[in-house]
Amino acid sequence: MVYIRKTAVEYAYKELKEAIIRGELSPGQRIYIEEWQERLGVSRTPIREAIRKLEAQQLIEKETNGWLYVKKISEEDIRNLYSVRLALEELAIVEAIERASSNEIEQLRFLQRSMEQSKNLLDIPKLGKNFHAMIYKFSRNPINQEMIKTIQTQIDRYRYLSTAVEKNRSQQAIEEHKAILRAILARDVENAKKLMRLHILNSRDTVIQSLQKAGGEGAKN
Repeated sequence: MVYIRKTAVEYAYKELKEAIIRGELSPGQRIYIEEWQERLGVSRTPIREAIRKLEAQQLIEKETNGWLYVKKISEEDIRNLYSVRLALEELAIVEAIERASSNEIEQLRFLQRSMEQSKNLLDIPKLGKNFHAMIYKFSRNPINQEMIKTIQTQIDRYRYLSTAVEKNRSQQAIEEHKAILRAILARDVENAKKLMRLHILNSRDTVIQSLQKAGGEGAKN
């Protein structure tokens, strides 16, 4: 019974999180537990536990009246998150260059080629996420990896928002990852940091532009 319950919670959490990240549930939209019970075929308890996890990750917020909503997005939220992400990413790439083996760097090259060859722009965010995840892994810094993990869901949400609205961003991101890879291959720490910083700031600016282009939808009043 414990295993079944845990599986139901994980299932509900995954489905709700993906619906928010991909924009199926839009910022500010109310969440009805009964609707998700019926949709997923689970009881109220797994839905409520999944919602608590998503509240902790700042994807769902509860009003004083108990109603549940998808957390809205503000420009301030975006800037704050990307300031933290920038610091963590710069540290990760420096340590990855210092510690990654040649074989590990070849794995990055393979992934970057997959990005270039992808014919579906909606695959680029996932491939980009995997590219960064490899850098975190090769940095061999579990504390930094854990800190990145705490903001990863928010990063995913913003990544999909920018790709959905700014179609040109996917191609730009491919070129940025290609440049980052060249710096890693050359073991050029300073250039890699510079290129990673440019990539993160471009990502941030695209998310902000996407929010504005959507007419402020999801922005806080």
